[in-house]
Amino acid sequence: MRPAALENPPPIDPRDHAIESRSWDDGQVRFHVVRHDGRYYAWIAWPGHHLVYPMPSAAAARSFLASEQAFWVLTVPPAECVAHVLVLDPGGSSHIIYRAAVVDGGAEGIWLATGDGTGAEESRALAGFAGLAAAVEAFADRLTDAAGRIERDGLTDYPAVIGAALRYRAALAGADAARATLGGVLRGHQAQIRADRAVTAVACAVGVSREFLHRVLASGEWAWPAPARLTPSTAPPAAAPGTPGAAWEVTATFTVDTADDREARAIVTGVLRQMEVPGQITSMTSAPGRSRAVMARFDLSGLQQIVPGDAVTCLRYVVRNLPGMIWRSGWRRSAHHEVWKWRRADRTRDEDQLAEVLAAVRTAEIRASLTGAPREESNHPTSGLRVRCSTDELGARVFLS
Repeated sequence: MRPAALENPPPIDPRDHAIESRSWDDGQVRFHVVRHDGRYYAWIAWPGHHLVYPMPSAAAARSFLASEQAFWVLTVPPAECVAHVLVLDPGGSSHIIYRAAVVDGGAEGIWLATGDGTGAEESRALAGFAGLAAAVEAFADRLTDAAGRIERDGLTDYPAVIGAALRYRAALAGADAARATLGGVLRGHQAQIRADRAVTAVACAVGVSREFLHRVLASGEWAWPAPARLTPSTAPPAAAPGTPGAAWEVTATFTVDTADDREARAIVTGVLRQMEVPGQITSMTSAPGRSRAVMARFDLSGLQQIVPGDAVTCLRYVVRNLPGMIWRSGWRRSAHHEVWKWRRADRTRDEDQLAEVLAAVRTAEIRASLTGAPREESNHPTSGLRVRCSTDELGARVFLS
């Protein structure tokens, strides 16, 4: 069971008392094992916010922080992972059965994280590696082990399907690692190949065309991906240290599994009530599959100031009472405009407390825009960025008038 964070942590700088520390997200997040006054703490810090958990020992703190960092690794967008797998339960519950990711964090290390959702709550593990090949090989081994256990213990309604799928993904990862290793060997012999005028002969030996081999030698093929951009190029600076809530236009669209307008309105009204943000339904339209798309607008005029004054902080405040939900950002983001999307397939077990409220909601999209701000979006590619928000994880500060 997850421990509760301290409401009043020790008034210290964790860096001064850390036994060991790790950073993540370009140093934005730091994990500290802290010993202070004879007590141990697992300390997670990022700008403007700290989460501090009392621990019985340094080993317990280390294990807890490994699980927490594993979550951050698992939520890196798949396109930025060296290897990635996410398997949802096909039995209808749509919760995560198993997930794993290998991420090259550059200076922050190469990490393999796994998440096993077959128990009462997800069990996460983290391992660091010196090289990508070893990390991907371990990734494949973890998937194979999980496949055997799921098949043996019948932990889902489709153990044979899940097992075979994991073995298949393990084989693909192994093939990717072998290709990248071969590409590295070829590039290492590039000078000799060119000096011997052996490009055609080597291409034939490898089983590719001459043109393809040139792309391999230029690192355009069979190469490990560049380190992940864990922070969206350090998203653009906020327009101002703080902005009043009235300056923000925040809207939402909920797709609801019902063809009855009154029922759709009642469902979304329940969601709005759960969010505890003044808002009202503005319109409703038909959606594919006998569903209704219900639009709502939020009123943040009661907030004197939002700090920092950017769209992400605004959305974090709006969704603060929907814990455990995994939100995906839009294709592009800026300090003035942001779009977060959620779909039922991304639900996790942490959302059990919201089961009644969200049971009929298929998708949700929330937008925040600064009134009068230019519509040009930044060119930082953040497609698929996952943001997990819960009531004890928000770095936003909101001042009520």
